[in-house]
Amino acid sequence: MKLAGAALLLLLGPACAPVLSHGPRVEPGLFAGGTAGLLPTQDSATAPEILTPAWTSYLRYGFTGKTGGAAGSLALSVGNGIEGDVYLQLPPRGEWAYGAGTMASRGYVMPYVQFGRSFLHGHEVYTTQAYVRREDFNGRLGLDAGPSEVRPRYWASSLAIRQRRGALGASLEVTGAFGHYDERAIGVGNGPPPAAARRRLRAVTASVTADVNLARFLAEVAAVTRRPIPRRPPGEMPP
Repeated sequence: MKLAGAALLLLLGPACAPVLSHGPRVEPGLFAGGTAGLLPTQDSATAPEILTPAWTSYLRYGFTGKTGGAAGSLALSVGNGIEGDVYLQLPPRGEWAYGAGTMASRGYVMPYVQFGRSFLHGHEVYTTQAYVRREDFNGRLGLDAGPSEVRPRYWASSLAIRQRRGALGASLEVTGAFGHYDERAIGVGNGPPPAAARRRLRAVTASVTADVNLARFLAEVAAVTRRPIPRRPPGEMPP
């Protein structure tokens, strides 16, 4: 895969880029959901790149204290490996909410901050500012980088809009990445390891997230099933 494609691979698709499942304002309860995107892959180093769907599933639990106080959430996602996310929301100021957290897996760590504003009808607009540090990889995450290893370090800045209606929620997020990656050729034989070359990383990507509040969803289903069916008096014709 070309090095430019390798850099984009780090960001396109939730299986490769750390994608948060929440905004700055904690939503209490247990949520199940997923994040979708497109992942560029190759069958060999000389084959053309193709875009294939990528999906990450997650569970998130949000907890809140007293009204106007701090809150937090814990999330566990599974896509390509297991990822964990710990977030702490500071006491909000009216419609504005903000907080900080860390998302990590075996291959990367991503500290981040979030802040945004809530609007009527369940809308929320927010930004996430994160620094992503990934370890060397080659062949993992669907990457066929040829005889090289890639070590990315980049700043990820995103803007998202989230909509919640009843038990269901969805968000659309656009992210820009700015940083570098060190590319090191894999040596042959027992000679000294070759020097790494630093290359610029720039990319813009998008992802879609959808989830459901499990307790609220079950309560809504139960309310519908228990709703009495109206009965017509004998002999009355339907309208």
